Amino acid sequence: TYVATFLNDWENWRSEASHRKHLVVKLVLFYFFNSYLSLFYLAFWMQDIPRLRSQLTTMLITQQIVGNVMEAALPWLLTQFRVRSTVYQKSHPTNSSTAKNTAVVSTTVASYDREGQLDQHSGTFDE
Repeated sequence: TYVATFLNDWENWRSEASHRKHLVVKLVLFYFFNSYLSLFYLAFWMQDIPRLRSQLTTMLITQQIVGNVMEAALPWLLTQFRVRSTVYQKSHPTNSSTAKNTAVVSTTVASYDREGQLDQHSGTFDE
């Protein structure tokens, strides 16, 4: 990302919109080549189909596992950490900051309850 940002800043685009557009294009290209260049090398330069199949299988399975962990397990672990931290703070008060933290948590929960009672938003697109 550093190289793409440096090159894009060096080009000195006239407007902010064109600067952002060209930065996105450069970042997509850099990420694409960084991620998939090895597959193109195996397929077209070495022409090693069994090794290409192995590499592709490894990449896809790894991406799927990491995506599932990030989507399901990580939020659950963070929630468990917050709950246990709150329970610990309530059972072991140390100073006046605990009362402030409890007030913040109860205010946040109350705002979530209010938002949960609102009508469902139909969306912005006509379907």
